[in-house]
Amino acid sequence: SCSSDEVAMPEECVEVKICTELPITAVTRATNLTDYKVYCAVYEQNSNEITNLREVVDVAGSQAFFSPRLVKGRTYDIAFWAAKDGAYNTTSLEAITRIAGLPQDDYDAFAGRTTITIDGNVSHNITLTRPHAQLNIGVTPTDWSAVVNTFGMTPTYITLDVDAFDTFDARTGAAKGNSTTTYNLDVTGAEFTCEGNAYKNIAQCYVLAGYNKQNINFSYSIYDQSSNAIREDVEIIHVPIERNYKTNVVGGLLTGVVTYSIAIDNSDLQGDNNHNHTIE
Repeated sequence: SCSSDEVAMPEECVEVKICTELPITAVTRATNLTDYKVYCAVYEQNSNEITNLREVVDVAGSQAFFSPRLVKGRTYDIAFWAAKDGAYNTTSLEAITRIAGLPQDDYDAFAGRTTITIDGNVSHNITLTRPHAQLNIGVTPTDWSAVVNTFGMTPTYITLDVDAFDTFDARTGAAKGNSTTTYNLDVTGAEFTCEGNAYKNIAQCYVLAGYNKQNINFSYSIYDQSSNAIREDVEIIHVPIERNYKTNVVGGLLTGVVTYSIAIDNSDLQGDNNHNHTIE
């Protein structure tokens, strides 16, 4: 039996130092990471978020630091989400959704997670990665010229309806909530290269992707400078996407019968595809 004068020992808290780092390719691209925030959430294992430990940390260079005090001997899940402030609903890091109406570059984001057991002072480094694929749609210069020069129609804006995930769980790393996301985009006509050929960009957007390579469907309607339809409700199905990779859908998408090819860019591919690259 227990003695009546025994006293329970208080639980010991220790400081956990965590450095979150964004990949160097993100630092060198056009997006200014000084506009980014890292959202940090702590969950006791198999339980809910410990809300008083939630922090939003500024990015300095390519890093952000988070130092919660946690109870020794316990195990925690810690989730991270890095994005522009105001681009996503982050009330719960288990159900992150985008806030509509912003430029596409504002939706580029990074995530990471870790599970740690506190057995003393702990120091961790976590590299965050994109949960999105970048979808690029391009037309041949001949297709572009036929519309502009023959018909006097300059591609100006495009509506893109993409069937894919719309919610991200930073605690588990899972994408969920299948739905149709609508993108209203200005057409830049910027030139880019895919498999050695030049194309003019008519759409670029970030699409939330699952753990593994998956196929999505999308449809597009594209309009000229006077809001006249060039093509409407064109469907393209079974388009492969993958996290942190570019998928290029390119071809004759403006005139005549729609013809296209698809390529996923990846720097690890060798041989004929060694020109490809991950998102930068």
